[in-house]
Amino acid sequence: MAAVNLAVWHHNIGGATEPYLIKGLVQAASTQAIKQGELCTWNNTTGYWTPADAAADTLYNLAFAAEEINTINTPAARYSTFIVPRPEDVFEIELLAAASIALEANYEPTGTDSQTATLDADGEAVFCSVGDSNYPNAEKYGGTSITSVSHGLFTMNAAFSYYKNLVRNGQTHMKVIVVTAAKTLLKEWSGALIINTGATAAALIELPQDAPIGCNFRFTATAAQALQIHSTGGGIIVKGEKQADSKYVAIDDEGDFIHVVCLGAMDWLAYTSITGTETAIAVET
Repeated sequence: MAAVNLAVWHHNIGGATEPYLIKGLVQAASTQAIKQGELCTWNNTTGYWTPADAAADTLYNLAFAAEEINTINTPAARYSTFIVPRPEDVFEIELLAAASIALEANYEPTGTDSQTATLDADGEAVFCSVGDSNYPNAEKYGGTSITSVSHGLFTMNAAFSYYKNLVRNGQTHMKVIVVTAAKTLLKEWSGALIINTGATAAALIELPQDAPIGCNFRFTATAAQALQIHSTGGGIIVKGEKQADSKYVAIDDEGDFIHVVCLGAMDWLAYTSITGTETAIAVET
């Protein structure tokens, strides 16, 4: 199906009144015409924004064209305007086939059409359905039948949006903290990777005593010195049991790691860990 000009941005769940617009490089329209509303990809291979006309294009970062690129207004390569999907932005997208689309339904771009969506088939959903206007209500319909529609309202999975290139949050870019001496972590650093590059001696790392349940840290040895993970007043569950309170757990071989999560009362669970040998995780006695 040939692309047509569409206004795809519908609203923002958080209340923003305008879409998030950026400038992106496009080819001359004689080489690559683009319609307003086409789902486009920043193609690192070509160096231009182009319509997403193949399923594999979702490997790149996605945005919607905010204006038409044609031979009248784009005789040469230039910067055009694109709508970058934020996590709370909602877009109206045509379905490849009419369906009784439900809330939270997983969809993906159609392989050869930059303006339609189809049910996700590979488990990596690009779109999530957030529209419920086709749901029954007591006054008009009653019952439990969801009516069929030809268009859906969707948010975009942030992992596929160009937004992640501009807003480097904890999902796309991990905080990395280098420690070579004793250090007390803060609960605000939850999710960070702690490494010991350049260390020449063991470093005692104190877990935050005011950490809420779910606070977590990743530790990886990047030098052949001990990273000693310690919780004052609490114990760390690892190596088949909860270790003694206020005793550290340590790794000291490059590439070994422990990922701990707070269970409350200053107790922590090492819910993933790997070492070169079973004895490489040292436990203080």
